Amino acid sequence: MQRKIWDVFICHAVKRGSRSEEVLFLVKKELEAKNLAVFVSQEIEEGAPWHPTVMAAVADCRAAILLLDERALKSHWVRREVNIIMWRWTLASHLTVYPVLLGVEESSELKKAGIPEAATLQLVRADPEYVPDEVAGRLSSKFAALPGAATGSDPMALWLQRLTRRMDEAHRADHFGDGALNATASALQVETGFPGWLADRHGSCTFLASQFLVATPERVLDAAAALMDFLSDDARQKLVDDLVSVWVPAEAAVELLPPLNGPDGMTVLLNSTYEATPARFIQRATCGRNRGFIHKSIAHGGLGIPTGEGRSSELAKDLEDAVWQEFFPPPPGFEDRRRLPSQTRSPVRYLVVHRTRPPDDQFTEAVRLLHQKFEFIVVVVTTGPEPTGKEMLSGFADVRSAVLSEQLEVDAEQYVQELRGLLVPVSSR
Repeated sequence: MQRKIWDVFICHAVKRGSRSEEVLFLVKKELEAKNLAVFVSQEIEEGAPWHPTVMAAVADCRAAILLLDERALKSHWVRREVNIIMWRWTLASHLTVYPVLLGVEESSELKKAGIPEAATLQLVRADPEYVPDEVAGRLSSKFAALPGAATGSDPMALWLQRLTRRMDEAHRADHFGDGALNATASALQVETGFPGWLADRHGSCTFLASQFLVATPERVLDAAAALMDFLSDDARQKLVDDLVSVWVPAEAAVELLPPLNGPDGMTVLLNSTYEATPARFIQRATCGRNRGFIHKSIAHGGLGIPTGEGRSSELAKDLEDAVWQEFFPPPPGFEDRRRLPSQTRSPVRYLVVHRTRPPDDQFTEAVRLLHQKFEFIVVVVTTGPEPTGKEMLSGFADVRSAVLSEQLEVDAEQYVQELRGLLVPVSSR
């Protein structure tokens, strides 16, 4: 069975017999008439793993339609699919996305449902009295010229390609037997119906790679362990490097990605206590892409402890010095000359400021002053274990919060240790 590449993925949670279902199948029919391969979850082959197959389609479809009615906005699986799709889109993938509001009057409902990024796209609105064939026709017309296949150069595609190579190497080391891939599929809990994918070796590796987008840390550890004995030392290290941050919830990590038009004074508050956590959030958000993203970290204590009325301006000066030192250091002998490059929006630059407590008014003002000079810098501020409250967000111009539980951060350290422990030779374990 050869793995199929889908042109259009339709995300939905329609109720049987509803107008939303009528829209779904009218759209599918019209797009297929244009010779486009359309994926809808109800038509998964009987016996095939439902969620793994969906994730494989989400990971490499060329376009996505998000049918969002009240039922869909309450669906855990729809939220997960939309978050992955919007993650791909935010990473500048050549992905066409059309959110469709079916009887949902306010785009603010998307934020309440936990998918606010979808509201940033051009919405197709259908009022509560919508006629299904009219909505289907409007959607179909948008696919008159579907963009060509993705170039495969966006960070998520490259991350998946790296994982695919690791599994392909394991499969070859297994002398093209089924052991390595079946063990990985079993660890990821997608083994039901999986053997059929092995007829297409590369397709099976790509299919498995897509499952790491949503696999739990426990499953990732088991899958990595299943591959280790079939990989070279270099490949094992690369696999660990690519998996070290998958414990970070994708929905939270995406908060660290700036809009496509640039950060423009963006601040992210992260309630973490471990120094490594912000870097792992950035690694997760960018799918481990070094090119195009830079992050530097400073300790808040290293900024000094200014006091008095000018405290915020002194803090802003210290932050400004840190930006120059970390991102734009002058060449030796020209330390007194500061000059920005002609291109400042690329790569994306993250300044991580490690604090152990929530930001006060003076610190908030210091960040605002910093952004007046460097609006292209994304400032990531750790706030200690306390979750971000509205009062913390109010003073920043463009602020987001990435929230995690204290227990998750503790569990993450254990996960990272166990993952790196897989690099120890078997005889030494």
